[in-house]
Amino acid sequence: MDNEKAAEAFKKLQNAYEVLLDTEKQKTYDDELIREELLNLFRRFQSTSQTALAALIGVFVGFNLAILVVAISGTVFLWFYGSFWTTAFVIFLGGLAFMLSYERIALLITTVYSIYCAWAYVGWLGLLIGLNFSLFSSDVLMGVSRPKSHQ
Repeated sequence: MDNEKAAEAFKKLQNAYEVLLDTEKQKTYDDELIREELLNLFRRFQSTSQTALAALIGVFVGFNLAILVVAISGTVFLWFYGSFWTTAFVIFLGGLAFMLSYERIALLITTVYSIYCAWAYVGWLGLLIGLNFSLFSSDVLMGVSRPKSHQ
């Protein structure tokens, strides 16, 4: 076995020596080596670009799906706790304002109608308590998540 391995190693060395002596064989070997390196580089780039494309598609689909779920749940929630025709009118007005690039007006319409629906369902006291709890929990969350400053 050792003789077979030695003979194989000697053949490789003899082949390499012949390539080094002959400039034509040397040029062919270099060209093949460059072609192989370029092919490997292309394969790595192709794999990376496919991964990046798949990640972008995943983010895009996931983000749009999340926006769609939030929009549908908000609409259904307002539909249940508000009036059918009023909710349809508010959705139409908000969509029209957003489509005409008046995003702040669309946000104002949605906020006012949401507050109206909450007020109609729980009254002024419930609305004020709910707003205070939401603001308080937001402040607590910000205080807890803020890194402590070193003094």
